[in-house]
Amino acid sequence: MTLRNRLLNWKTQLEVNQWRRRSRRSTLPRPSLARVHLERLEARLALSGFGPEDGAYIVENYRNSSYEAVKIQPGDQKIVAAGLSYDFGVNMGLLAIARYDSIGNPDLTFGSGGRSTPALGSLQETGYSLALQSDGKAVVAGSIRSSSGGNSSNDLGVARFNTDGSLDSTFSGDGWTNFGIESRSNEEAYAVGLQSNGKVVVAGVFDPFSGDNKSVVARFKTDGSIDSGAGGFGQLSKNQSVGYSLTTFGFPANGFGGLAVQPDDKIVAVGSLNVGNGTSSRLVVARYTASGNLDTSFNATGYNVFLPSGFSTTVGNEVSLQSDGKIIVAGYSTGVDGNDDMLVARFNSNGTLDNGFGGGSGYVRLDIDGTTSVTSEVARGVVIQPDGKIVVAGGVWAASRAGALVARFNLDGTPDSSFAPGGFKTTFSSTPGQSLRGYAVALQSDGTIIVAGRANGPETIDNTRPLLMRFSGAIVALAPAPMISSAASSTARATDTALTLLQKEDLTSTNLQKNSANAVQTGNAAIKSSPGGNVTPTVAALTNVSSPVQKSTTSKSGLGKISSRDRVLSLHDWFAHLDK
Repeated sequence: MTLRNRLLNWKTQLEVNQWRRRSRRSTLPRPSLARVHLERLEARLALSGFGPEDGAYIVENYRNSSYEAVKIQPGDQKIVAAGLSYDFGVNMGLLAIARYDSIGNPDLTFGSGGRSTPALGSLQETGYSLALQSDGKAVVAGSIRSSSGGNSSNDLGVARFNTDGSLDSTFSGDGWTNFGIESRSNEEAYAVGLQSNGKVVVAGVFDPFSGDNKSVVARFKTDGSIDSGAGGFGQLSKNQSVGYSLTTFGFPANGFGGLAVQPDDKIVAVGSLNVGNGTSSRLVVARYTASGNLDTSFNATGYNVFLPSGFSTTVGNEVSLQSDGKIIVAGYSTGVDGNDDMLVARFNSNGTLDNGFGGGSGYVRLDIDGTTSVTSEVARGVVIQPDGKIVVAGGVWAASRAGALVARFNLDGTPDSSFAPGGFKTTFSSTPGQSLRGYAVALQSDGTIIVAGRANGPETIDNTRPLLMRFSGAIVALAPAPMISSAASSTARATDTALTLLQKEDLTSTNLQKNSANAVQTGNAAIKSSPGGNVTPTVAALTNVSSPVQKSTTSKSGLGKISSRDRVLSLHDWFAHLDK
């Protein structure tokens, strides 16, 4: 990095810190002259990274932006996050990638001020997924709009970044590539993985405009070109591989939201199938051979459609592989109460549902308010610890507000009470009118859980910002910090409890205690709790801990849920995606 770039990065970070400290200091009592420098030093230190609290979070001050994926670099444990950004100067959506040190400070050796948002030469770019190569380069997949006006369409997009945040010119000549299946179609890559030969595999949605959506998997060579031709990837046309495979699974309007690559380079993809004119969805898990064809050794057909009795909807948002080859799928289900619950299912390596999980049902659901049917929970990310425990991240909705939700399950699907009472933790924003949503999760080597996502509000427009969170994986939770409130736009450390929030939403602690015994449910037709498998979450399990948060003066209410279209179905409009 040149001296000029280093100075620019230093200047950028200095301006950010000054902006944070200006508004933060206005919230504190006026110090005496003897303590002026001490107060400023305390404020600066308090804003270093996440801070020590369990559940602490950072909301970056970039409007119309979000983090959709997160990974941890081996060795130094730096945090790499990728997602969406927006350049108001040129009115253009950009793919974004950022890197932090292991405790949440921007890595000034990466991009500009720890962030890179290159213009890839299109009118619209989005990044939905992220993979790290063994050489430290980062691969981001999403979509790139290939044209403008009435003929505009999105192509599968992949970009590769060097370790300093610059585009890798050895990848397609300029660091990025796009591929469209048809001239008038939309393609979105919602998941990305790397095969052992370094080739890049993506999964997502193909929308032909005229007709129903199809699930797509595609592969790019290490030089960025689509892997077509003799010995290539995917379905055949005139005895030549076309570089991709389209699958309908016998249902209209379907797509993939998650992908994992097995050690043998076979590809496991998960998503949903839309049925009943969009009124219901069914979770699908499919496996493809290393060359991109459905693997018929997987459940005899190459896929398994999952919709147990008693559910109207099941959706698979993300997938992770156990060391024994079993497949963990995370998403959500809609049951007889009409509300969404976090869903975790396990499949055997042969594609059948694993009856050794979830009390014999093969799945578990998490509803943190039990049977009161007030909250909705959705899983967006899943990762497996070295000890086999399953960490799932997503969101919880209570009336007009949304918070981040992290849960940990034992190997048999029972909630891990050593993680928290009831096996889950929640964090709600201390800023009125702001909601938090977890979209992806990763693990550091010490068990620390990093969640990436976005904060919505409190503004009514251009109201999304990147979110990064830290949760302790230790048995003993860290202590919260004292409350510091602010009326001005600032970064501040604040404590707000989910219990207080829920009481504001007409959920009393008595009702929570009364129904918490049914928070974790496993499967049968009546959606009852599994015998002998329950723990009893207490109200304390809903306690939010202190966290640094970007403050704002404008309030917003009435925020909606994440829908299956966020990751699984096609997104025609980037702005519509940010509003969901």
